[in-house]
Amino acid sequence: MPLVEQLRRRGYTALHSFGQLVDDLAKALDEAAEGLRKALGGRQQKVLANRVTGASASLVSRWLSGARQLTERNRLPGYEVMVEIVAALDLPTGQANQLVTLGERIDILREQLEQAERGWRAKAGEHYAASRAANGQAGLSSRAADEQAHAPREAADEQADGPQESAEEAREAWRAVPVWARITGRWKVLLVVAVLGCVVLAGAALFAGHLSTGTSASPSGGEVCRGNYQPVSRAGVGIRPCLELNEGKARISVYIKALQRSGTSGTVTAYVWLGRLETKEKYRESLRTCPVSLADDKQVTTCVHVFTPPQPGSYYTAASAQIGTDPLPPEWSPRHTGIQSPWLRWNP
Repeated sequence: MPLVEQLRRRGYTALHSFGQLVDDLAKALDEAAEGLRKALGGRQQKVLANRVTGASASLVSRWLSGARQLTERNRLPGYEVMVEIVAALDLPTGQANQLVTLGERIDILREQLEQAERGWRAKAGEHYAASRAANGQAGLSSRAADEQAHAPREAADEQADGPQESAEEAREAWRAVPVWARITGRWKVLLVVAVLGCVVLAGAALFAGHLSTGTSASPSGGEVCRGNYQPVSRAGVGIRPCLELNEGKARISVYIKALQRSGTSGTVTAYVWLGRLETKEKYRESLRTCPVSLADDKQVTTCVHVFTPPQPGSYYTAASAQIGTDPLPPEWSPRHTGIQSPWLRWNP
């Protein structure tokens, strides 16, 4: 079930208008562009073009253009893109968390706009262009233009970036999830729901630490999970992959729930496997398939497997689902990764 419909069924009806959603997405894209420029730290864009799945120099350039992407048709820098960027640039924890959180926010806003309007991209581009013209400032949404009057921004893409945020500032920024809290108005409702789901299953402290780079996971750390259920429309289910590193092994799992009140129909197969972030390698020995039958959209089941990673590295759980009994998921080709959990560093 799409996120918007899930929230409506829970009683959250005061959702943003289309224009407000576009403004929120424009703001998130601008923040993501600034974060990416800082993360690159003067390195050439081809660093990302060579290491991010499906990226090119022109696509990276569009990501760095911020809200101007609304007038294009390129893939937006969502959660999975940011996870790959964080790994490619080997970013410190605070900076990594900020980028991945921005990616998740971009995905949620994009999904809402898709539900609100068929062919939303063209209309969003028109709204953005009109807002920019009304404010007389290129590249800014109406909300971003208002904020520029109160806070300095980078002068231009080609100018030198400002000083990096200190480690202590990054830790303080992540505590209490301030990136979400800074978002004003009714949009807070959407992000609070996603954060609560993460806190219940993983614990706020673990979620803050799951993107740590260069350190091994705590042996008693518990599982870290994707922030919310991701819909797999072809199978009629939502899935939420999780990962736990404990006692020399990786416990990979996926939570599964039906998208419809009537539950699942037909034979649904869930898939879960271990992937390595640095190489995008899938381990065939780790792949587990589980038949799924759910009576309604309240029931949740899991598909679990335990596997020992072959060598030190950064690992994530990947998951998928489809109708039928195929032994391999549709995403098993090298071009696809499946729906991913947060990653953990494995250094036994």
